[in-house]
Amino acid sequence: MEDDKLIRRKKMLDLIGLSRTTQWRMEKAGRFPARVKLSSGAVGWHLAEVEAWVRGRERVQLGTRQREEMGG
Repeated sequence: MEDDKLIRRKKMLDLIGLSRTTQWRMEKAGRFPARVKLSSGAVGWHLAEVEAWVRGRERVQLGTRQREEMGG
C-alpha cells in the first residue's frame, strides 16, 4: 500500500530539513510523528505522516511571515 510507505531516518531528515537531535526532541515532546520499530535496531516513519507534518509546518511559517509583513 503506497500510502503506508515507511521511510528510514536519512530520508526523513532530508524531507524535514532538521537535525537528528532536533527531530528527536520534537518527537519526544509529541510534536513530530512517532517512529515505527522495524526490527531490534531499525526504525522508520510513515511517509504520509511526515509529509503532512511538513505541510503543516509550512502553513504555520507562512502565516507568521504574513503577520510580520502586515505589522502584526
